[in-house]
Amino acid sequence: MKLFYYQDPIGNFGDDLNAWLWPQLIPDLLDDDADCLFVGIGSILDRRIPEAPRKIVFGTGFGYDRLPVIDERWRICCVRGPLTARAAGLPPGLAITDPGVLVRTVAS
Repeated sequence: MKLFYYQDPIGNFGDDLNAWLWPQLIPDLLDDDADCLFVGIGSILDRRIPEAPRKIVFGTGFGYDRLPVIDERWRICCVRGPLTARAAGLPPGLAITDPGVLVRTVAS
């Protein structure tokens, strides 16, 4: 499963946390296999997410473009907040928080 996140050429602290955090939390699940994308920290739940066969969303927020078509290729574990859940037509219980809070589990 390949980690997918926005990579700003000049850097962005929140987005760049993805490359540091997820390999520490789920190291055995990540590789370079683009057949499945893992989408975590960031406001990128939009049409910029590549057309991979499968996508797993864990905490991302609604992005700056139109929402993608969410079909059977998507597994949405949770999203960042209630506005994202509402915009995507998801149950309110999937609105958890920004996954950046998981930094505390690694850096204490």
